[in-house]
Amino acid sequence: MGLFSNPLNTFLKLNYENIFTINFLGYVRRLRLPKDAVFNYMARYDHLPIFKSVYALCLLAYKLTHNFGKDYRYTLAERMKEIAHDMLDLLIETNSAINSEKAKLLDSLSLKMEKYKMYTRISCDLKLISPESLGKVTETLEEIEKQTTGWKKWAQNT
Repeated sequence: MGLFSNPLNTFLKLNYENIFTINFLGYVRRLRLPKDAVFNYMARYDHLPIFKSVYALCLLAYKLTHNFGKDYRYTLAERMKEIAHDMLDLLIETNSAINSEKAKLLDSLSLKMEKYKMYTRISCDLKLISPESLGKVTETLEEIEKQTTGWKKWAQNT
């Protein structure tokens, strides 16, 4: 990929007046902006370590619930998958929210994690998943919780 992380359209900030874009054909365009322009850069959500962890948890939810019996497939399994998807959605919303709203969204994420932890514990008690799988989920959730706490502290301090 070379110098640029996004080969289709890469923005280079050289100063506050000029931003150059390079499109996928290699053409350079210069955009002129006022000197008082404010740049609000946000990280791409798919580059965040917490997103990668939640994404892995979402995939794990599908793998774990794959062999659930008919009695649990449409109740417990669907809830687990739905919560995992909600966690991904919350991360995307949190990343694009202003700092004053991030703490509230991260609290919602923590609540979803507690629900997910409870449902996986129920699954283990019903012998639907192995204790090793429960340990893997718990480990991933602890990792996500650490990252969430750090992000929340950062959002409250800025």
